[in-house]
Amino acid sequence: MSRYHRHPLSYPANLKLKVMDLEKSLKFYTEILGLTIIEEGEEYKLSADLINPLVIITRPNNAIIKPPHTTGLYHYAIKLPSRLDLGKFINHVKDKDIEIVGGANHGVSEAFYIEDYEGNGIEIYADTDEKNWFVNGKLKMVTDPLDYRELMSLAQGDIWDGMPKEAVLGHMHLYVDNLEKNAIFYELLGFEKTLALPNSAYFYSQGGYHHHIGFNVWNGREIPPPPENAIGLDYYTIKVSTKEKLMDLEKKLIENNYLTQKNDEKILTKDPAGNKIILEI
Repeated sequence: MSRYHRHPLSYPANLKLKVMDLEKSLKFYTEILGLTIIEEGEEYKLSADLINPLVIITRPNNAIIKPPHTTGLYHYAIKLPSRLDLGKFINHVKDKDIEIVGGANHGVSEAFYIEDYEGNGIEIYADTDEKNWFVNGKLKMVTDPLDYRELMSLAQGDIWDGMPKEAVLGHMHLYVDNLEKNAIFYELLGFEKTLALPNSAYFYSQGGYHHHIGFNVWNGREIPPPPENAIGLDYYTIKVSTKEKLMDLEKKLIENNYLTQKNDEKILTKDPAGNKIILEI
């Protein structure tokens, strides 16, 4: 597993999506992404390593389409172990009936963007050499063209036989209503700002990663969260290293008047934009 996605750091671990067409969504997540169903019922848990859920999907009662200009998911990002894996995935999906949004070389990573059958944004990426991420202490994150030809050539002759077991939820990127209000919240959770696109987007991480969390106001400012039965992001999970750390975060959230509900060893909260988060060990 990536050293940026394990103890003692806090990091995003999985997310739950509400979908309109459960059968079609399961087909996408198993046949296109190559995840495996490890639990089924009212919700379906899909995994890369056959142990830990990466994506959870469910169909709410009276599901409705997510209204425009609301907060929620911009995209979630699955980090692959290598460029070879990214090339294999691109070769795998290039002729599939899916929405390919594009690709970019961000300097810190090479990223390929698609959507699932319900319009949820997904980034599939591989990190570049971490020694090149920061220059004079500042994150060097760019948006340059992705070299599709090189990646596809690198993987020529290799077969995508499912999501690698080492794949992780690399980061979450969210629509929010206000950058500064949400910055205060994520800093309270212990994340540090790595990059700011003024009046546009902020990026946060722990442990020197380029970003575990991103959020933007590209869907509008002071926008509301979607209705509870709208399809899209239900919640995402942040792993916390210890029980003591979890209790400390609960105390801070309560002291700062953020919604906090405790269930067993999990804490449910919301960022100021209404994006639900589960904190767990």
